[in-house]
Amino acid sequence: MNKFIPLLAASTLLAAVSLPASAVPSTLGLNADLLTDTAGAWYFNWTSATESHRPVTNPGSQGQDATRNAGDALDYETAVRANNTTADVNLLVTGYSGFAVTNPFEFGTEQNIRQDYWGGRDHNGIGVMTEGTSDDEQVNTGASEYLLLSFSKDITLKGFDFGSGEHHACGVGTNCGGYEVYSLVGDLITSVAVGSLNAADYVAFDTLIVGQSFLIRATEPTNSTGGEFGWYLSGVAGDAAPVSEPASLALLGLGLISLGFAARKRRIA
Repeated sequence: MNKFIPLLAASTLLAAVSLPASAVPSTLGLNADLLTDTAGAWYFNWTSATESHRPVTNPGSQGQDATRNAGDALDYETAVRANNTTADVNLLVTGYSGFAVTNPFEFGTEQNIRQDYWGGRDHNGIGVMTEGTSDDEQVNTGASEYLLLSFSKDITLKGFDFGSGEHHACGVGTNCGGYEVYSLVGDLITSVAVGSLNAADYVAFDTLIVGQSFLIRATEPTNSTGGEFGWYLSGVAGDAAPVSEPASLALLGLGLISLGFAARKRRIA
């Protein structure tokens, strides 16, 4: 299976809290609250056919979606910051159905996955394809479909952006259902966030969530009126992982030693 394997134990994870703030679309398509460019903040953007990240392998184009067979990943290189500089973070996304919260965690059935390029903020994003009908094509629905996000290194997860399967913004008037987010370390999962998309089309986390691999699962029945329903994953925002305490202490120690040598040289001089 083509995905990054976490090499480091995850930092202590605090329960994430979603902020039900109103959506403020930016010129990049993602919500403004996910685009803060502080301390290395970055994002992967799948909301616009002209500005979205596209997979490296077989990237597709507008009107020609990027599709992967079961077990294969959508591969993305180089996250982007709000000031348009790049961040050295890569991402693989794979899709599954069949979810059970057990440890050790066992993946369900591998599914085809697609990045939709229909066009516009609410027509683009990544979803699992468990059926060939328009009612469940390239969107994440129900209580069993989920995406595995495997980053190339430990990151701080800042939030997600969503689009509606009915090609409208999630939120008031278009309930896209709900989501659950889990951290995956080896074969152990930990719940880090739970929320509903009946009031906003994005979630920003105000607590520390650090890891390399995350599962995001679709929950709740949705209010389909005959067309596609559920949600697309249209963006993810992150930041550099905090430096571990031992490493911080080592850097502080080196700094103090350097100051000591400098002071000694001045006394000798």
